[in-house]
Amino acid sequence: MDPTQSDAFGGVCDDYIRDDSMFISSHMNPFNLVNYGNNKHCRLIIDAGPTSGARYRLKVLNWEIERPDDNGTCYDFLAIYVGNVDDASANNTLIGVYCGIIAPNITDAISKRSITFIWITNSHMTTKGFRILALRTETPPCSEDQFLCEREYRCIPASLLCDGTNHCDDGSDETECSGIQRFIRLFLRLGLGGIVAVGVTVVGALMLLIIVACCVKCIKQNKVSDVVFIRPNHLDIGNGTCYSNDVATEAGSNIGDWKSTNINNFAGRTVHKSECALHNF
Repeated sequence: MDPTQSDAFGGVCDDYIRDDSMFISSHMNPFNLVNYGNNKHCRLIIDAGPTSGARYRLKVLNWEIERPDDNGTCYDFLAIYVGNVDDASANNTLIGVYCGIIAPNITDAISKRSITFIWITNSHMTTKGFRILALRTETPPCSEDQFLCEREYRCIPASLLCDGTNHCDDGSDETECSGIQRFIRLFLRLGLGGIVAVGVTVVGALMLLIIVACCVKCIKQNKVSDVVFIRPNHLDIGNGTCYSNDVATEAGSNIGDWKSTNINNFAGRTVHKSECALHNF
């Protein structure tokens, strides 16, 4: 794949895909913040398979392409064909060439097994692009592993139920969902890019919390190192206690050889090292 085309059609430029449901996008843009790129020329073919009555139904979710000029000429555009343009023997039909900010009505225009999308941009202005849902459907009666979308009277795979996307026009495939399914549905609505962004944010927040916790712990340890807790029942009276006047002084030449009077003056309270030096607990 040409690296200059790598983000076109969400990273599947010049590819052939067979899937039950897919989003066809002008470029990778999970939060709709980035414009599509210049100088794109990509082709994508989707195939509903050989099953009789199987076809794709298209639904435009987002649409904003560079406007045509005063003569109606599109310089950035999406061309859609019924059929596989790579098959010279196929009777391919151009549905339309689309640009501008008004979303085309292509929902009921598809009637064949394959659809070809051709996405072309020039070197000038770019906008937010497009996002189209392509849904593989079959004619009723539906099998046990399918679900009937009643309004459009088409069967969709049961695996698409409660996945966060309204595949049926009336949203009936997303209504009978459990609490956990609804949570997963909200998560899946972010898309791959959104999920990655959330993951990076969560990891970053956890790392920040760990750093803050470590800093707080270090500060507390430094504080404690300058404090002595006086507990007479744990002191070795012969090796180190405190004077009653709150001042500890060396009584001899050996460090740790302290003289003591009334230890109860410090019982149960906290004093600083400058007030008392203890060596054995």
